[in-house]
Amino acid sequence: MEYAASRPLLTLQSSFIDWENAVILGHPTYPFHRNCVPDKALAPLPPSELHRLTNPTVAILLVPRSDICVYGEIENLLEPLLESFGTSSSAPAGHIYIPYLAEQVPAILEAFPLARVIKSVPDRSRSQSSLRTVTITDYKLDLKFSVAYRIGSQYRQFGRPSVSVGLGWAKILRKIVPENLWLFDELAGVAGDDQKMDYHSSCRLACVLRENSTARADVNDEALIVWAALMEKPYCDDRTYAEILFHLDTKGKKVEWFTSYIKCLMELVLHPLLHYGVALEAHAQNMIARFSRSTGDITGFAYRDMGGVRGHAPTLQKLGLLTESINPTCKDDMAYFLDRLHQTLIQNIGYLLYTLGLEDIDNGTDVWGIVRFVLSDTLDADNNIFGGQVYKHLTEQKMPLNCYLGRRMASSFRSRPTQGAEHLKREVPNHIAGTSA
Repeated sequence: MEYAASRPLLTLQSSFIDWENAVILGHPTYPFHRNCVPDKALAPLPPSELHRLTNPTVAILLVPRSDICVYGEIENLLEPLLESFGTSSSAPAGHIYIPYLAEQVPAILEAFPLARVIKSVPDRSRSQSSLRTVTITDYKLDLKFSVAYRIGSQYRQFGRPSVSVGLGWAKILRKIVPENLWLFDELAGVAGDDQKMDYHSSCRLACVLRENSTARADVNDEALIVWAALMEKPYCDDRTYAEILFHLDTKGKKVEWFTSYIKCLMELVLHPLLHYGVALEAHAQNMIARFSRSTGDITGFAYRDMGGVRGHAPTLQKLGLLTESINPTCKDDMAYFLDRLHQTLIQNIGYLLYTLGLEDIDNGTDVWGIVRFVLSDTLDADNNIFGGQVYKHLTEQKMPLNCYLGRRMASSFRSRPTQGAEHLKREVPNHIAGTSA
């Protein structure tokens, strides 16, 4: 509550990073929201010191190349940043400079004993809603770090396979997404070499350089607002930011705005699935809404987190898009992708509907019916066979819901089989199905 109270009231003129910092809660089905628990290798993080992550110090590490795997032109891309930090971009032979969150350094040095801290730079960085991705003043790229913190449902660590997969999907998505769906492209990365150490240790150090679209948005006079922020309520205000920004003071205005928002969202997110068998992890922290600063109209979206993309292997194979780098995230079972799409897209649309106070049928307006209509229209469910199959699956009377609390209590998250255990998933009524489905 103290952190929420410290946030300024934002407008369409506010910066992208200010909107990232407006996110207080987490995924709507996470019972832990954005709790932040450090691994035993790190210093405790009491609530009074959350600023250590929200306004982090960045350390410059000198790491032996023999301990890591390098992807892309990371050294060239980091050169302007290192120079702005007053560090030579030319590392000693056999080494590489890597900027990293200072809070993670104890865990890194435990796993990489030959790494050294060259310097620490405070007051230049602000974390995004994930807390592990940072925006650095006067640097055009964002840095996503593997961190030994349990944030929300799990430890936010990743390793070499995730870096490789993300860069692989980035190359493919550039070719297939609609023009109006911008990408926070992943350009290069580095990770511990899990062929030379155990995988857990290798995940102590992993970093991805990600494009930041703020300059592109400024040229278009557009505001970039992470979807999750629109559902937040400023401290001591009972209105969501969506209601405040777009003057949604009647139910009719809310329904009209909600309809235009999900129409644009679904058209862009479902296009890769419908035409290429590619499912984006389109939840509210990965989708960035774009609005005209002058009119407030929605102009499009941007997507981030390439490591969360999943693909239907037979479709990608048929189209000649299946590559070795993305193969670990591709499967034959289409139901797997559609369940995941329901969890990320439909459930977050439901949360938006709920926060706007539109959940109940009132005055003859069934807002879930509007969601069904927009979904059916976007998928061309009456004429497109595959689109019809997707629609049918997403509007079944029951849906699988991930049971995060059960996973935590059973100590099973990421460590036990995910099939046949009631505490992992449970079928619950599917609100989008409606009473007549």
